[in-house]
Amino acid sequence: MPKHMHTPKLTSFSVSNCSSLQSMPEHMHAPNLTSFSVSNCISLRSMPKHMYTPKLTSFSVSNCNSLQSLPEHIRTPKLTSNCKGFQSMPKHMHTPKLTSFSVSNCNSLQSMPDHMHSPNLTSFSVSECNSLQSMPEHMHAPNLTSFSISNCNSLQQMPEQMNMLLTSLETLEISCCPKVESFPNVGLPPSLKKLLIQKCDRLTVHTDWGLNNMALLTCLTIKGGCSNVNSFPDEGLLPASLTIIQISEFPVLQTLNLKGLQDLALLKSLQINSCDFLRSFSVEGTLPSSLSSLNITGHSCLTQLCQKDVGEYWPKIRHIQIREINGDII
Repeated sequence: MPKHMHTPKLTSFSVSNCSSLQSMPEHMHAPNLTSFSVSNCISLRSMPKHMYTPKLTSFSVSNCNSLQSLPEHIRTPKLTSNCKGFQSMPKHMHTPKLTSFSVSNCNSLQSMPDHMHSPNLTSFSVSECNSLQSMPEHMHAPNLTSFSISNCNSLQQMPEQMNMLLTSLETLEISCCPKVESFPNVGLPPSLKKLLIQKCDRLTVHTDWGLNNMALLTCLTIKGGCSNVNSFPDEGLLPASLTIIQISEFPVLQTLNLKGLQDLALLKSLQINSCDFLRSFSVEGTLPSSLSSLNITGHSCLTQLCQKDVGEYWPKIRHIQIREINGDII
């Protein structure tokens, strides 16, 4: 390709399946360009160093496995990258128009930008980046509503000051990140409505997360991890706003602590699955009167303890409309 590309009328730029292509133009002046897409160019090593594309709305790079970095200055509402050889991102990303950020299958990528200033960003997604160790240290994204990370086997830490910098965050999903041990000490954003954590072996739900202060949180899902939790939930751990709780695969969970649930006046659904050692309810406490669906898969003794009319726990669950214990409808 030419080193300099001056194309004032160009609106869409797409290159694909050019196996011998090694570089893009160094300078790209395309004031009306709205879409930039490069895919399946396995020898491509570099992107334009300078891009003047003020109207760019979508920037997508995929399956360019020799590409090691993105342009320093990207001004686009949507950024997508899927390149196995991709190693680094700009240290500072000032992207005022960026609304969607997606990076996946970049197995050589080790870090995100240190500083990320994206005031209009609403969606942030990272997946299948097995060398990635950290998230942005400072992430200013006051309009971000969805934050998702999955299958990042080397990731150890989350962004700092999430509660102050991600003030509109509604959905936080972290899956299959076995080295993440904790959230920032300042806690999670109080704006959260949905929190999903699964297959994060070193994460244990804790009061430091500040869940009890999240007045908008309605759905909590935790699958796996919590390797030292034998009673759940602790009293005062959860917010009264919860309507759905789903937990599963707590390896040593033995007791459902009713005192930690009894004040959840809006709770409608409680699901506890694949907790093979769960064998008892706490002596003190009750299940909320609002609860309409209870599903528990635990130790086999629970089936008898919850048996209709005669089981020890029957008085505690009789008000619930849908009751399923170890696969049996009670």
